Amino acid sequence: MDKKINVLIKKDKTLYIETEDFKGEACVSAVKELFKAFLEIDNLELTSDYYDGEVGIDSGVEVKL
Repeated sequence: MDKKINVLIKKDKTLYIETEDFKGEACVSAVKELFKAFLEIDNLELTSDYYDGEVGIDSGVEVKL
């Protein structure tokens, strides 16, 4: 399976990120690595999939421009 990071940016600058086919902490690491150059992640809400060791996160993150 291909690993994916899906990103939705709302008009209020809220960023929602969901990963597919990552296991455990790998999803958080991948998201932080992808956005580290231009985004400060200050709030992660981990899904139950994170704790099952499967698919990643659904994050409400405020984009600071």
